[in-house]
Amino acid sequence: MLLIRNLSALYAGVLLATAVFAQQAKRVVVFGVDGLSAKAVEQAPTPAMHQLIKTGIWTLHARSVLPTVSSPNWAAMIMGAAPDITGITSNDWQPDKKQIAAICQDSSGHPPTIFGQIRKFWPDAQTALFTDWPDFVRLVEPNVLSKVFVKADDARAVVAQATEYLSREGPTLLFIHVDHVDHAGHTAGWYGPEYFHAVDSADDLLAQVLQALEKSGLREETIVLLTADHGGHGKKHGAMIQQDIEIPWIASGPGLPQNREIHQPVSTTETAPTIVQWLGLTPDDCWLAHAVS
Repeated sequence: MLLIRNLSALYAGVLLATAVFAQQAKRVVVFGVDGLSAKAVEQAPTPAMHQLIKTGIWTLHARSVLPTVSSPNWAAMIMGAAPDITGITSNDWQPDKKQIAAICQDSSGHPPTIFGQIRKFWPDAQTALFTDWPDFVRLVEPNVLSKVFVKADDARAVVAQATEYLSREGPTLLFIHVDHVDHAGHTAGWYGPEYFHAVDSADDLLAQVLQALEKSGLREETIVLLTADHGGHGKKHGAMIQQDIEIPWIASGPGLPQNREIHQPVSTTETAPTIVQWLGLTPDDCWLAHAVS
């Protein structure tokens, strides 16, 4: 009898650990646009992004982390902590080449990511990364992704493959990363015609993802999050100025209010704990950020 009671208590503890939050969605799709400044969402033709705003929660005043460059910020987004915790302080970071060690890391030198956290609780869950920036892959622990697709500097091919995979597999977490807006900023300058054309193109690609969800009947059970790693100024970023650090953070899907602007501060580090909360899971102990509420 004592053994039965102990087993019951253990089982209850497992349930508590794996389902602390009410699950709001069966899946999450993150559409990450490299170099997309918050102001660009307002100033460029962005009907798909504004569709998410009208049907979800949003802020155009979310903050990236310092330094405002890609690797530290994509890492902060998927690792729930800033560079002082993750150890990813620059674009030169590699698991075996780093200036400071992560406070938490596995045997391969990786801090815990959202992909690994999902794999920990749901070993059979599908998680995927589609990107046109090959260096993104190194930010994720080895052997935790169900699918990785990389085609350098070809955002349209990346999204075409991502939407096909999404419709066929319906993964728990799909992370789509496109890099061409950042390229336009570096080449022609942030807030110029070429930059806004690239933002318009990113909006069209987001629309394709939303259409794929609708067509496959997955939209009502999927939260879509649009965000970015940093903004920019002139032909660069990385400065400690408002234009570089302010990013959009827009989410729409089941369980979320419609057209509700988020007025409290939002950091990109809050993305990972928010996503696991949407999925009904608990965050990793090394994620210092809390979920967006």
